[in-house]
Amino acid sequence: VMASERSIFYHEHVLVKEPLAASPTPWHHDQPYYPIDGDQLLSLWFPVDPVPLDATLLFVRGSHRHGYYAPRKFETQRNYDGSDELPTIPAIADAPHEHELLGWQL
Repeated sequence: VMASERSIFYHEHVLVKEPLAASPTPWHHDQPYYPIDGDQLLSLWFPVDPVPLDATLLFVRGSHRHGYYAPRKFETQRNYDGSDELPTIPAIADAPHEHELLGWQL
């Protein structure tokens, strides 16, 4: 499946988001938050509770090929200091019809 002779586990963490949370998780790329680089990386998220389609994680088809966007602080929506060389992620939530969004009931 991976077409690789080995894999390296980098880290794990737990994200807790209560049902019906008032604030949606901001659009972001995971890669700029990690201190590693490459095109054979995988960031995996899976819920421990059922997630209906209208509340699921959404993806922009092909966005992994768009290059990197500046990492943002979720609380303030401001780019991290030192990330000025990277473009700010587009305002996907403001124009979802301009993107092919993918999501699944989980």
